[in-house]
Amino acid sequence: MGFVQLYSINRRQKLICINCAEFVESRQREKLPKGKGKLIHSFMMGTSEEVDESENVVVIEYMEEYVLRLAKEKNFLGIMTTNTSALTQVSQ
Repeated sequence: MGFVQLYSINRRQKLICINCAEFVESRQREKLPKGKGKLIHSFMMGTSEEVDESENVVVIEYMEEYVLRLAKEKNFLGIMTTNTSALTQVSQ
């Protein structure tokens, strides 16, 4: 699905995006710790279409690092996120 600006698409397109993410994440969710305050769900991140690829990577990495710091500060056990952007995915 890649980079999508949710504010610039119609309601039907937003629902398709959200339902796709829900389907992908639901398969992993059962493996994660249960209970309030255990996980941060970092749902969607995006940048402007006007940002070039290298700046896009920097901005996304900054947002990811912020989520990591927040999770540590609040003593969360983990972060649930789905990255649909081939540009910012890291191979492991």
